[in-house]
Amino acid sequence: MRFCHLSIVLCFLFSIEVTYGSFVAMPMGSNAAATINAHKKDGSARKMALDGSAGKTILVIGACCLDRSIPIETYPQEDAKIRSTPNQPIVESGGGNGANTACAIARLSPDIHVRLLTKIGDDAVGRFLMDDLAKDSVDLSSDLFCVVDGATTSITHILVASGSNDNADVSDNSRTCIHTPGSCGELKPQDIEIQNLGDMEVMERIFDGVIHFHSDSRHTEVARILAVEAKRRGIKISVDAEKDRGAPHFDALLNLADILFTNNQMCGSFLRRQIVDNEDRAPKKLDSDNQKFFKLTHFFKPTSSFQDKRVIATRGRHGSLFAYVRSSVETHGTVEVGIDKGVNVVDTTGAGDAFIGSFIAFLYRPEIDNLQGNKDHFLLRCATWVAGLSIEAIGRGTYPNIGELRKRIVPSNDLKDIESFLQSIIPLGTST
Repeated sequence: MRFCHLSIVLCFLFSIEVTYGSFVAMPMGSNAAATINAHKKDGSARKMALDGSAGKTILVIGACCLDRSIPIETYPQEDAKIRSTPNQPIVESGGGNGANTACAIARLSPDIHVRLLTKIGDDAVGRFLMDDLAKDSVDLSSDLFCVVDGATTSITHILVASGSNDNADVSDNSRTCIHTPGSCGELKPQDIEIQNLGDMEVMERIFDGVIHFHSDSRHTEVARILAVEAKRRGIKISVDAEKDRGAPHFDALLNLADILFTNNQMCGSFLRRQIVDNEDRAPKKLDSDNQKFFKLTHFFKPTSSFQDKRVIATRGRHGSLFAYVRSSVETHGTVEVGIDKGVNVVDTTGAGDAFIGSFIAFLYRPEIDNLQGNKDHFLLRCATWVAGLSIEAIGRGTYPNIGELRKRIVPSNDLKDIESFLQSIIPLGTST
């Protein structure tokens, strides 16, 4: 089994807290307000600087937490005691799907403003996360970047298996995430009411310069409210549906999305809840990845009369699947995206967020319309490449920036050279 015995986990994590738990025990006190105000001021200054050039903003709402990654050689058996991997440090870095995606976009799009909406506590973890986000120039100045007085921030402990495993059910280079929610909670409609966001003037401030709205489907009710406003303004919407979060707000988010990122586990869960009267359209236990994905895309087709929808399902080491659900014509076949087999897998945590962030970032590169090949195929290859680079070490620090990507490409720095390079390392196929 992937999750080890509860007593092992608790004992192991308790020992980590004693040695490495400085974030948990340190209150921010009077430093909290100074940190928040400084980052809000920095975000506003960066926005003003970018207004002089592109003036484009990508708005991201989602989870923000601390990832504490613990390298281990093998997953423990029941009632065992183990040590972390010798000479490999425990890595503490910013995490959470929304925050990871925002950082990935910011590193690849220095000319685009990235603004994050989330909720954290006013503890030392929260202060660390704000500093970490600021290093990537992520804007924390929004009315809906909420820091809750006296609350704790979420932490995820990640066991990263780096050696060979005796357990046949667990693959090498896998990870198990143990999430501890903070008392800060999620953004709620009450947070909107406190900020009087019903006033159009404040909505104008939230959506100032926004060309794209992305949700990781956390803070689900608030995300739906903002997605409806984004749709009204003609702003493109993407949603990361990592898991089925239930009706009605999650379902509304998926229907509003122009780009839907998901996985085959969510495909099955979501469809089983939605389809109760048509056995042929409902997912079956023995369905292949392609069959589940086909059923998901055809579920959305009847609801897409007002929009086309890109649907992408990531599959880890098996690559990803892509379909363009069109309202006017029959859906084309599924595109199967391979992986870069030259990647040295160390830690897969955050790979999906790197995939999503790079897809969105390259979607708004100014040169994208001059590509000779298929635009979607290029974006899929870019996303796959960046996700592969992100798993070659532990932590979000492995996400590359645009300069680091260009150093890997010859003979020049333009997207056409990247396109040719990616075609050589990441295969694409089509199925019906």
